[in-house]
Amino acid sequence: MGAQQGTPKFDPLDGGDEAEILVLLETPAPGPQADRLVSIDNPTGTARNLKRAMEAAGLDRRRIVLWNTVPWLRSGSARPLTRQEIASGLATLEGLVTPLHRLRAAVLCGRVAAMAAPTLTRLRPEVELCLAPHPSPTFINTAPEHRLGLQAAFAWAAALITP
Repeated sequence: MGAQQGTPKFDPLDGGDEAEILVLLETPAPGPQADRLVSIDNPTGTARNLKRAMEAAGLDRRRIVLWNTVPWLRSGSARPLTRQEIASGLATLEGLVTPLHRLRAAVLCGRVAAMAAPTLTRLRPEVELCLAPHPSPTFINTAPEHRLGLQAAFAWAAALITP
């Protein structure tokens, strides 16, 4: 799974091409470009919320691959995504999911990731999809049901891949 200029890399501690669950977020967090990973170990509230939800579900990170709908770092990242940026990000999904031969589920976190549902269904109709709240602290901390919704999505995914 390759990456374009300014695109963080996959976390080697996750499942990579052997992943059974795709966890799709919106965009990489702002920060320096050098040696960036999309990871639940990043020092952000979003990563902490993801990690907590996965641990609560008993989901081994080697069974997931974490990625972003718009996978590259953006200049002016405080501004909302444009339709063109989202469309460009969605166009990269085929290259993302094609090598994931064991993929069984996708947890789509937030509004932008939910926009990937039609594309993922077209590319991989056998993959089950679950819409989940975005794990950012700004959203998760505003209402207890958001955190519960995120945890429920990971519990669903864990149950789906557990024999």
